[in-house]
Amino acid sequence: MAIGQPESAVIPAFSSPGELARFAGACEWFSTTGEDLMTLLPEGHGLVVDLAGANPQLLPAEMLAPLRVEDAADE
Repeated sequence: MAIGQPESAVIPAFSSPGELARFAGACEWFSTTGEDLMTLLPEGHGLVVDLAGANPQLLPAEMLAPLRVEDAADE
């Protein structure tokens, strides 16, 4: 679920089930590693971590671009 306009969209991510519950209440969830998250994140999208928490962190797409894992086929 992306939030915002295509040129500045972010994907919410949560540091714990409790932080997710602050935002969405009781719901289904899954976890993944940061490395996997970067491969799942659509090109041009940023992240917002703990959106409903006391200190949400916005990580815009341009900040995350250097962290993207290169596809082995691209090497």
